[in-house]
Amino acid sequence: MKLNKAGTQLGITFNVIEFEDSDILGFIQDPTKVTRVTDCVNADRRQKVALVEGRSDLSEKIDTLGFTRKTKQVTKDGETVTVPAETEGEHIDRFTASLADGSFTTPGFNKPSGDAKTAQKAAEAFLQSIADTCGDKVDAEGKPCYVLDITKAIRKPGTGLVPKWAMAGATQIITNGSQQKWAEKFTTGYTSGSGVAIDPIAFENFQVVPAHHLPPDEKQAVLHRNTINLAKALIEQRRQEDAKRAPEFA
Repeated sequence: MKLNKAGTQLGITFNVIEFEDSDILGFIQDPTKVTRVTDCVNADRRQKVALVEGRSDLSEKIDTLGFTRKTKQVTKDGETVTVPAETEGEHIDRFTASLADGSFTTPGFNKPSGDAKTAQKAAEAFLQSIADTCGDKVDAEGKPCYVLDITKAIRKPGTGLVPKWAMAGATQIITNGSQQKWAEKFTTGYTSGSGVAIDPIAFENFQVVPAHHLPPDEKQAVLHRNTINLAKALIEQRRQEDAKRAPEFA
């Protein structure tokens, strides 16, 4: 085992003695401990990957219903850009509260008669029905879901909004049908058109094919997610280009 620093949302760290590869190898060879290792891996992937993606996808689906996420204008490097004025969780909570108090209506939800508690429960049930449509895969029965993957990169925090230039570039690539070529480039690394060496980029799948039985709006949601995933890879490409050019002007 080894000493490491564990970061917190408080802006401080704590000293933690962590497991090493040799410790884990020992655990998985012990029938009394291997189940616990499985539980830990599942908990980590759920919390750091699946639930993060699910929250993002749910916020986007709510946005498509017309309940848009609050934004604000900020100036960064002399350029005015639009960024979220609330977190995805705050957006989702505000949506549920607005359904419950009747300040927002949408097809499929009818505010029940009764007290505030009854309305809140109905709003939460409706939110669950939307959450049940989230996922980048489907199970054996065709239900949308997230499949845990130990190799999947943890999504880095960002603004939550993708710049128009990145969405436009991703849309053009998808329209041209050259997604596979770009997936290979991101995987192996390549030299950009401006001559900058781009290191391999971790990216989310942007070649998901919607299941044939999905309704049109859900198929469109899958295609929209493909565009966003590709756009985020293009953003990383530009970040690398800018970072590697910086020494030229130092």
